[in-house]
Amino acid sequence: MLDLVNICKSYSTNNYNIKVLDNINLSFLDDEFVSILGSSGAGKSTLLNIIGGLDKYDSGDLIINGKSTKRFKDKDFDSYRNKSIGFIFQHYNLINHMKVLDNVELSMLLSGVSKKERRKKAIIALEKVGLKNHIYKKVYQLSGGQMQRVAIARAIVNNPDIILADEPTGALDSKTSKQIMELIKEISKDKLVIMVTHNKELAKLYSTRIIELKDGKVLSFNNILTKKGRTIITTFASSIGIIGIALILSISNGFKKQIYDFEKDTSMIMPITINEDVLDEKSENKNEKLKEYSNSKKIYSLTLEKDRIHKNNLSSKYINYIENMDNNLVYGITYKNISNIKLLTKINNDIKLVDYKSIMSQKPIGLNGKNSKIIKDNYDVIYGSYSLKKEDLILVVDSKNRVDANVLKVLGYNSKDDITFDKILNKEFKVALNNDYYNYNGINYEVNDYG
Repeated sequence: MLDLVNICKSYSTNNYNIKVLDNINLSFLDDEFVSILGSSGAGKSTLLNIIGGLDKYDSGDLIINGKSTKRFKDKDFDSYRNKSIGFIFQHYNLINHMKVLDNVELSMLLSGVSKKERRKKAIIALEKVGLKNHIYKKVYQLSGGQMQRVAIARAIVNNPDIILADEPTGALDSKTSKQIMELIKEISKDKLVIMVTHNKELAKLYSTRIIELKDGKVLSFNNILTKKGRTIITTFASSIGIIGIALILSISNGFKKQIYDFEKDTSMIMPITINEDVLDEKSENKNEKLKEYSNSKKIYSLTLEKDRIHKNNLSSKYINYIENMDNNLVYGITYKNISNIKLLTKINNDIKLVDYKSIMSQKPIGLNGKNSKIIKDNYDVIYGSYSLKKEDLILVVDSKNRVDANVLKVLGYNSKDDITFDKILNKEFKVALNNDYYNYNGINYEVNDYG
């Protein structure tokens, strides 16, 4: 499946040329657990980075499923990392302020997986690593062992062929380390796992094979060389290698676009929302047991506790600041309309005036004057179709098909009503001008009878 043939890698600095990997020849099977041991500067991380397509070799060949990578372009390595490799890091590399589930979903953003499918796969992966009851927690609420389980879930969620683990137990205590190793060993039953570690005891206990590096070479009984002073130099060269990896990634084809897409999709998971009325996130009612992303064709009421509402002072100065932000930093902005226009709708065969401010807001727009694609890129149509005309309306529900109870009231329903998608889809509104809304009877102005 994976072969390294005469792989060499060197780093140059000033007048020094340091060979970090020297004619490495290794083969890996589909379902084995291989540990790579060696002291600092032995070339372990460089070897792992070359296998993962993060760093490029100087000579030799990396062969993937019988295909040489000598002529791979940057986009080929991008695809290889995205589809075939899962990374587990010593310090987890999670986004602490995001939910556990969102962290795992992020690894699928570049794979073109739909939001609904991302959520489904992420939940399955988290269940596999024993975090079923923690998926909606923020990362900072977890222990170190739980964080590493999240990192493992993120690594396996795309079902890669190879899992690369760089000191996965380095930041954990001995008891938690054994639990994580048991989990990684279970994964190796149907995937190739390659782990870099300093812990010989764990490597011998869990690995099916151990490879030891020294001075950039695979250690053998016939090749044990002592080169004083070289360890310090190669350690320094390894740090240069890390910088080299960053440079390679920064100039790879399509990398900037991938970063842009990543940031855009991340902003939809946790958008910046600035409202005049702000609700505590704990304010929703807890009396219902609704499933997320169900196949139900009904709308449900979401009741919020009014005593948890406070107001922000959104001054004209602040709005002006928003309007003059850098266009490149904003993908789309939505403004709530505050005009008290007269909006009519039919409720139980009676024409009623509705509160315009409470049910509608403007579609997202870009600061550069162009239409934003936020709606189409980040929301799933669960009924009906995307609006084609500027006068069309879109009703947004949460993951449990819920809508604010106040909005339902405006639409003519209460929290106990049986509200199907069909009823909502056929709802119509009419904007009434003052000349149409009021009728002068010779003495006073009175509301027209629209019945």
